[in-house]
Amino acid sequence: MPPPSLARNFFDEIRNAPDSVAFIRGLVNSTPPTFETDWLDFKEQPRINAHRVADLSDKKWRDIWIEALAGFANNQGGVLIWGIEARKDAATGIDAAADVKPVNNPNAVKSRLTELQRQATDPPLTNVEIDAYELPTAPGTGFVVCFVPEGPFKPYKTEDGRRSQYVIRAGDNFVAMSRSMLQSMFYPRTKAVFRVKATLVFHLPERNRNAEKATAHMNCIVELANDGTATARNVEVFVTSHLTAIAGTLQYKNGPIHWVMYTVPGGPEFHSHNPVHPGKQSEMFTTTWLVQAGPESEGMGAPKVVPMCSAPSFVLTVYCENQEAQVIKIDFDMDEVIRDHICVREAMPTEQGP
Repeated sequence: MPPPSLARNFFDEIRNAPDSVAFIRGLVNSTPPTFETDWLDFKEQPRINAHRVADLSDKKWRDIWIEALAGFANNQGGVLIWGIEARKDAATGIDAAADVKPVNNPNAVKSRLTELQRQATDPPLTNVEIDAYELPTAPGTGFVVCFVPEGPFKPYKTEDGRRSQYVIRAGDNFVAMSRSMLQSMFYPRTKAVFRVKATLVFHLPERNRNAEKATAHMNCIVELANDGTATARNVEVFVTSHLTAIAGTLQYKNGPIHWVMYTVPGGPEFHSHNPVHPGKQSEMFTTTWLVQAGPESEGMGAPKVVPMCSAPSFVLTVYCENQEAQVIKIDFDMDEVIRDHICVREAMPTEQGP
């Protein structure tokens, strides 16, 4: 469950106040001023002209309401209070609560807004809450306070025929959303980002007196991790190796769980039967091969026998559902392997695959 938003907390503060009407009145000409924000807006009852307020059937109610629904839903949610006039603050130029302008029949306004909400946005927005408060001193007038949650299915569009548009609350106003903002909402940048960890070790199974005939056994364990923000499904990894091996000795074996190996032209391919969730890491495969070994240097005693080969490397092309392939290259350092008998490398994607 997401943590409460500023809008949610403010709406509940009004609802739970000992005197909600007094609380709302206290927002007007307060010190410091109560500014309109990304999540707070004040509205008067719409007017047809300077002398006549719009009745609840007038389109002006709908225009204001659907813009607020879509705009707040596309941001962090918000609170809209009907019955307060907002004017520019002289010091900041930001709209602030400046005067009480109660709406007529707040309970009827609540009912009308609830009715209009049903077809106000595309996709429809749920969990909107509306409270009506009558003034004790002027029955039949008062305030209507609306809580609009952040939408779970962004972006939201105003559903108004030819004037339908994507809007967002920005500062003290509702504005049309830019192309880049829309693109980020339609195609959110949550993705699986893979990291490979490879551990290379060697040992000498044959320690002949004649070091020229020795071989070294190379063993590499490769693990795959998802460091991204999205679950990777239908993961397939194609592996190509660049190493010097005695003919016929290169072997691959899939990891102990989840992974299945297929032999395809060019190298093995590994498939994961289970999704790879963010933060998860598992052993994908082990590969072994033999290389020629020989004396590293001449000395007073027996020569030190070491692998006599170039540094191995692997290239992994990782595919998963609804993403471009990621190419990850692992390079080892033979000096480190010979010195420590082990070399550990981790690598992230270097480029996008085909």
